Amino acid sequence: MADFGVLWDGRVLDLRPMAFGGWPVVFNPASRTWASFEGTLGAVADSRPITAEEAAALTSGSILSQNEVQRFAERSVSRRKALLNSTGRRSSP
Repeated sequence: MADFGVLWDGRVLDLRPMAFGGWPVVFNPASRTWASFEGTLGAVADSRPITAEEAAALTSGSILSQNEVQRFAERSVSRRKALLNSTGRRSSP
């Protein structure tokens, strides 16, 4: 799987947080920031794979560092655990 993809609407996805158990992040060109992707896994699967160089060109060089990728992954894992706890479901040991 590629590290980056382009959604049908042209937004750039960074898939690297998935390697750490997190959700992908999407680049918002209006605010020039990255945010957790709120779409479906089907949309991720349907995204067009692109290289890191293409992603850098589409985001004007705004690529996350490895530390930022890990922080996004940790936050999404924490949110998922909190959601499971709030619904009364136990996370697996």
